[in-house]
Amino acid sequence: ADATIFMDFLGTIVIGWQWLKTAVTASQALKEGYRNQPEEFYESKIHTMKFFFTYELVKTNGLADTLMNNRELTIKVSKDIF
Repeated sequence: ADATIFMDFLGTIVIGWQWLKTAVTASQALKEGYRNQPEEFYESKIHTMKFFFTYELVKTNGLADTLMNNRELTIKVSKDIF
């Protein structure tokens, strides 16, 4: 019943995980001098990860609260109220 919320939750976490991996790789490239692209390319990857973590990943807190509540509003409802 809460499949959409769960998919939003999990999808956001997976995207955050991928941005973290990208930022770690970009950071290593900057530190070690291994670059095929301009420095700004790698810095933009790190910046985007920080943006995603600040503005998007925090939304998972509310989604988790909704998924874990005990009210069962979406699974224990009488058809008569519709």
